[in-house]
Amino acid sequence: MINAEYAAALLPAQLSRLKRIPDKVSVIYVGSDACERLLPECCHLEKIIDLGKKPIAALPALTDFYLNKSCAVIEEFLKKHDEIEVSVNDIGTLTLLHNEFSSRVKISIGRILCYLWNKNSIYFTQVMSKKFGISFFETDEEQTASNLMKSNLKVAFHYPYKYYGITRRCFYAQDNQLSAEKFSCSKLCPEKYIPLGKCDVFLRGNAYYSKPAKMPELMPGRIIIPYDSY
Repeated sequence: MINAEYAAALLPAQLSRLKRIPDKVSVIYVGSDACERLLPECCHLEKIIDLGKKPIAALPALTDFYLNKSCAVIEEFLKKHDEIEVSVNDIGTLTLLHNEFSSRVKISIGRILCYLWNKNSIYFTQVMSKKFGISFFETDEEQTASNLMKSNLKVAFHYPYKYYGITRRCFYAQDNQLSAEKFSCSKLCPEKYIPLGKCDVFLRGNAYYSKPAKMPELMPGRIIIPYDSY
């Protein structure tokens, strides 16, 4: 039986408020898979290493400005370290990181991009995995996880919240009546969960989530749990 690797997922501002990290957690994702204003900085990655854990930079779909910013962070990190794992959610970022950094950047496919890829055949996913040397495929869908694992592809399973949808309107900034330039994502975003009507759906970091996600029958290689859910 495979022993899963446990990972904690957190937003950058949460790093300064960490009170404890469960012993079973060996990996920490920092950033967001949905909001490009919550990108990890090199200091966040270094702090995770200082805590004795492996850092993973979690990136959403990126526009050019934020893609260049993320590449600069990765370049800075690689001046001191041999490699880094990055979770990506768009093909442009995937291609650029693969071409620019080659084997020094280990790529995981984030759950949003994984969802889109798996609308195609499993053969397509296998071809892309081989082409880009994918380390993990992230998902929160039981059937997708099972299909990937049966095809000998490594799965990182998000639990207990299931991705529901994405928004480009920042409700956090709207609530505080500040412009995007003045709004401090790092201080305020992690504090808020906004329910969607009467549904069991909430907003965090420009994405909607629902629960619970159902664990697959086969044990995934990695289980990703929000830090504040441990």
